[in-house]
Amino acid sequence: MKYPEQVSSDGTAVFSWYILEYNTDGIDVYYGESADEAQFLYHASRESAKDPQDQIPQDEQESTQIPLDEQEMIQNPQTQTEELTGDGDLLYEAFLKNETSVINPYVEGMNLTVMDDKNDASEFEDAKKAYAYVDVNSDDNPELIFKISSGTSELMYILGIYDNELICFDVFETHTPNISFGVYDYGLVWKIQDYDGFEMTCYTYTADGQPVRDRRFTEDNGADIAAYEGEEPQWIDWQATAEGN
Repeated sequence: MKYPEQVSSDGTAVFSWYILEYNTDGIDVYYGESADEAQFLYHASRESAKDPQDQIPQDEQESTQIPLDEQEMIQNPQTQTEELTGDGDLLYEAFLKNETSVINPYVEGMNLTVMDDKNDASEFEDAKKAYAYVDVNSDDNPELIFKISSGTSELMYILGIYDNELICFDVFETHTPNISFGVYDYGLVWKIQDYDGFEMTCYTYTADGQPVRDRRFTEDNGADIAAYEGEEPQWIDWQATAEGN
């Protein structure tokens, strides 16, 4: 994010850069006079899961061994795009129509909307927006995945329903080709970082939206990565939908 550090009386401004790197336990914040010169500033922790019993044990998180029954599921992924019933679809619809916002789970006091590209117009010029419905927490109800993309800049929000409220499960953001992320149609969320070496981290989520690191791969785990790969979900053009309403 480009932030005006100083504003003179004649309207000229001196800008600095804050880069937010989201992970499972919070945000790493980097600061500098330019995006290329940004250095680590501090780490902001996220609230822990409401039910610790939902967390996957650490030894299971780090394992790359794939059980036979899980291999069958991966080889035959089923797209989770069934429509919601009841209040869930109405809450998603309200968000997509920009009639409501959702609290950012990482930044206190910040709400997320479908118009967040306007907060950083220089990074998201002529941004494309799309959404999909994918079940990322295995509760047989799809969550809403919303993406804003412009060149190497991309935002991805994972929204779900918990206690009949719309909440944000997770936020992913990048402004560099060295970081990418997405979701497979069968529900696994992935993030790739390629700075000093390739690293792919996969996530699942608890019922209340807490992210759990499910698998971590390096470039030496090519066969394991291939076993986990799925298809792209059915992305829907947000602009076309908005213009049709």
